[in-house]
Amino acid sequence: MEKITDQNDLRIEEQKKIIDEMLGTINANDPTFYYMNTSDVADLIFKQINTPGSVSTKKLEAVGSLSRRDIQILLSYQKAV
Repeated sequence: MEKITDQNDLRIEEQKKIIDEMLGTINANDPTFYYMNTSDVADLIFKQINTPGSVSTKKLEAVGSLSRRDIQILLSYQKAV
């Protein structure tokens, strides 16, 4: 496994980790999650990020600037839930 040294790579890895946590929450709360397409999941995560109080300030700093498309791209790199 390659060592992550670039600051941008560290930021992306942090974003992936936060997105993965959100995926776990969605999976636990929505029995239809498995059948959703990536754009619908990205939309759910985008809405969760942009709902005041639903994400900690630290996490919001990491993922608050992501667009739906950015989230969709990050989802394509996620491990299976």
